Amino acid sequence: FAGGIMLMANFQGSSINHMIEVEYRVRDDERWRWVQCRGRVMDRDEQNRPVRALGTHLDVTQRKLSESERRATQRKLEKLTAQLPSVVFQLRRRADGLYAMPYANPALGTLCGVDPLAVRDQADAFFAVIVPADREECLASLEHSSCHLQSWRMEFRIVNPLGEIRWMLGHASPEKDLDGSVLWHGYLNDISERKAHEDDLVKQASTDGLTGLANRRSWLVHANRELTRCRRYPDEADCAVVMLDIDHFKRVNDSHGHAVGDQVLQELARRMQAGLRETDCLGRMGGEEFAILLPQTSQDGACLFAERLCRKIAGVPFATEAGALVVTISLGVSQMQSDDASVDCALARADGALYAAKSGGRNRVEAAVRPVVAGLQPA
Repeated sequence: FAGGIMLMANFQGSSINHMIEVEYRVRDDERWRWVQCRGRVMDRDEQNRPVRALGTHLDVTQRKLSESERRATQRKLEKLTAQLPSVVFQLRRRADGLYAMPYANPALGTLCGVDPLAVRDQADAFFAVIVPADREECLASLEHSSCHLQSWRMEFRIVNPLGEIRWMLGHASPEKDLDGSVLWHGYLNDISERKAHEDDLVKQASTDGLTGLANRRSWLVHANRELTRCRRYPDEADCAVVMLDIDHFKRVNDSHGHAVGDQVLQELARRMQAGLRETDCLGRMGGEEFAILLPQTSQDGACLFAERLCRKIAGVPFATEAGALVVTISLGVSQMQSDDASVDCALARADGALYAAKSGGRNRVEAAVRPVVAGLQPA
C-alpha cells in the first residue's frame, strides 16, 4: 500500500524527506482502523540502516469516517442541485475586494454560459456576462450587502450563450468569516418570462389597442413632462401641441362599417408615426381624435409640420376592404406656455384651433390665435 511504500523509502534513506507522515489502515480484532503515523529516523549506522526512530501513531478512524460522510453528503447535494433549473451558488468577497465563487451548480453554465470551475478562484467571468448597464449597480449592491451584512436581492440582465438578453433575480444571505471575507449563499432565477409579462401589462396600460399609439393617459404623462421642462426653462424650451381628427369619419363608419373605419384609423396612425422624430409623441385621445407633442418646436414650426401632414394624408387614398378611400384631416396648433396651469390649457387652445379649422372648411390647419369658442364642434 502507498503508506507502507513511503515508510520503507524513509527507513531505507531513499526518501528526500526526513520527516514522514502517512495514514493507513490496520486490522484489529473487530474492524479496520485508520492510523496516522508521523515520525523520522533519528540515527543510522555506517550502512545507512535505521537504528533509532522517533514518531507517533494516532487513531484517526473517527476523523476519516466524518470526512467520508461529508464527502457523501456533498455528492448528494451536488446531485440534487444539478437537477435544479436555478443557479445555486456561494459568492465570496475577499478582504482585498476581489470576488470568487467557491461553489455553483451546473445551471450557472446552462443559464449564464459560465463554467462553475472557472469562477471558483475568481468570479470575473460571471460578472462579465452581466449587461454593462447593470454591472455597476450589481457590484454596488453587493458592496452594500457586504458592509451591512444585509440580504442581497437584485434584478439584472445577462447575455446568455445564445446571445440573448435574459433577466435574472439574485437573492443571497451574507456572513462574515474570520479571515475578513464575506460569504453569500444564494440562488439566481431566470425571470425573463415574468419581466416580459410585466412589460406587456405596462404596454397594455399605456398603449391604444387598435393603433399601437400612446393612449390618452400615456400621452398626458409625456406632455406633463414637457410642461415641467417649459416651466424650468421658459426662455429655451419650446413645445407645441397639435390636435387633429378625421373629417367626416362618421360617414366612413356608417357607409362601410366599423371594420373599415378601424382600417382607416390604423393607416392614419402608421402614416403619421412615419413622419415623426424620436422625441415626438403621437397619441390617440379617443375615437378619431389624435394629439401630437412636438418638443423643441415653435408654434410656427408646428404649423409648417401640420401643413405637410395635412397634404400627406389627403394626397394618397387609403387602401381598405371597401376600396380606396380619400381621407382628410383637420388640425389645430398651439404653443405650450410656461404659465399654463396644466396640459389641459394647451390642449384647449389646440382644440379651439381645430374647431376653427373645421369651421373654415376642413382639410386645413389653424393656429391658436384667439380664445377658445364655446359651443358644439362640427363632426
